[in-house]
Amino acid sequence: MRAETEGSSTSSPARPTSSNSAPPGTPPPNAFSAAFLDAARRREDARDSEEVRGGPALAAGALDTGPFDIEEVPAGRGQLWAVVRRGQSLGPRGDEPHSVVAVFLERTAALLAAAVLPAEASPNHLEVGVKARRLGLPVHDGRRHLGHLARPHEHFARDLHAARTLAARSDSLVLLAEALDYETLVLFGRALMRRLEGAG
Repeated sequence: MRAETEGSSTSSPARPTSSNSAPPGTPPPNAFSAAFLDAARRREDARDSEEVRGGPALAAGALDTGPFDIEEVPAGRGQLWAVVRRGQSLGPRGDEPHSVVAVFLERTAALLAAAVLPAEASPNHLEVGVKARRLGLPVHDGRRHLGHLARPHEHFARDLHAARTLAARSDSLVLLAEALDYETLVLFGRALMRRLEGAG
């Protein structure tokens, strides 16, 4: 019998990867566990759209850097969601205005607001230069050079500051993830898993 040679059709099969080893009908790999995704689906199924009637007064004064959380306004005020400083509460009747930073008609909007408020209150040292260089408009963080923009983008420095603040705060990332609908969360988990596998 002729000995097998390297590269022949009878050589040992390549080790299966996570993308082709799963049996048919198996969902693609996801960075989030099945238990987490099931909880997210139940949360989404439980959402409703009750009519909004009114809400508590808002706290006066400047914003702080949090952390923040959300709390449903007590019954009798309609379906409202308040953004509060973590560790504080609306009270049993929802009449503690010193703790309320914002009020929203939708839970998702309240979650997103609680996630980005720390960036709104924290100092932003990012700026985009107005004089283009060879690579474009310079982007600086104080005296530190970060890179270049090919063309002007309105509010870029503010948006990048918000994104950097989100990325640096686990409390904000948790609120952001909770605001995602179930389908987006599933797609996000799959995409994240692919990127993590590619980085490995």
